Order: sequence, then structure tokens, then C-alpha cells
Amino acid sequence: MSLAFSPDNQQFIEQALSAGTFPSEQALLDEAVAQLREREETLAAVREGLAQAERGEGMTVEEADARFRKKYGIPRRERA
Repeated sequence: MSLAFSPDNQQFIEQALSAGTFPSEQALLDEAVAQLREREETLAAVREGLAQAERGEGMTVEEADARFRKKYGIPRRERA
């Protein structure tokens, strides 16, 4: 596969390689693809969450707090 980058992106890549941020172009591209994949997975999860909320499948903040506290054994704080 042959890749062409805009001059700005090419300069950014060269600076990252020169600075030692990435040991090789392959490492840089692998990290870029991993970040893109993570972003897409996060966006898909957010979209699904919004769809669930629109269908009335969500929970209140109080329900989420109670579930979180129960899962991690965190006692409920007393309000002053």
C-alpha cells in the first residue's frame, strides 16, 4: 500500500519520527489506526446509548450512582 499525506501531515509525521515519539513510520501508522478504531468504537457506543435513551431504556443518575456504588463497594454518603 502506498500512502500520500498532505504537506502539513507529512511534516507532522517527520517531526514525530525525528523526536523519537515513534520508532518507525509503521509504529506511527499502527498507533494512528488504533486511535481511529477506538474513536469509531466510542462513537458507536455513544450512538447506541442515545438510541437506548430515546427508547426509554436509560436509567436515572440516582440509579446509575446506586449501581456503581454497589458494584465497587462504595458506601452512600450522608448529606450534610
